Amino acid sequence: MLHYLGVQSDTTSHTEKLISGIGAAVGILAIYSVLSAYPTNHPLTLVMASVAASAVLVFAVPHGALSQPWPVMGSYLTSAALGVTCSHWIQHDAAAAVTAVGFSVICMHYLRCLHPPGAAVALVAVTGGADIEAMGYQFIMVPALLNAGTLVGAAVIYNYAYPWRRYPVPLVYHTPHPHPSISENNLIELTVEDYQYALRQQDSFIDISPEDLAELVECAREHALSYQSSASTTTDTQPHPQS
Repeated sequence: MLHYLGVQSDTTSHTEKLISGIGAAVGILAIYSVLSAYPTNHPLTLVMASVAASAVLVFAVPHGALSQPWPVMGSYLTSAALGVTCSHWIQHDAAAAVTAVGFSVICMHYLRCLHPPGAAVALVAVTGGADIEAMGYQFIMVPALLNAGTLVGAAVIYNYAYPWRRYPVPLVYHTPHPHPSISENNLIELTVEDYQYALRQQDSFIDISPEDLAELVECAREHALSYQSSASTTTDTQPHPQS
């Protein structure tokens, strides 16, 4: 039952969980501190609800593809622009909301900045009420992009203190990690338990199941074998140079 409900094995330590929670709190505090300097009587109203969801991704899944700086900032920028545009040009609120969310997902796909909370930004731009509507296209920069940019900045600084979870992810793999070499004669068949062990050693939440990881490895192995086979066939069919 747990398997079919999608309850995966726990691969992170208690320390990692605590670091993630504190990081999310630090991120929201950073956003509130920045917005406090903005000329408004109620800075907390500029802290978007969607940024809490973004904080989960950025601080709890710092190495995830959806958590990287461009997906966060690009999604907020794109979705805010689409939401404001739909709000202005489509009179029916439900139609504007549906259109804004749908197009934001499509655009995030094509712009390679897929980030789930971004769709919430598009929805807020349409359904946020009179105050949001009065902002017009200013909503794109403040609060949308300012929320996203501050969160990313806080994540870079906070995660830098932990070498195994530095953010963005290229900082972790900038220097190749040493691994013992395995000769071709010593290749062994890996099991799901081996992949579970490997995920636990990362001590960071990685959004992939051991089963999916095993399937990816098998697909990569099949591709490599087919490529080697085709390359070998091509070499054998080429005419040998005349002596």
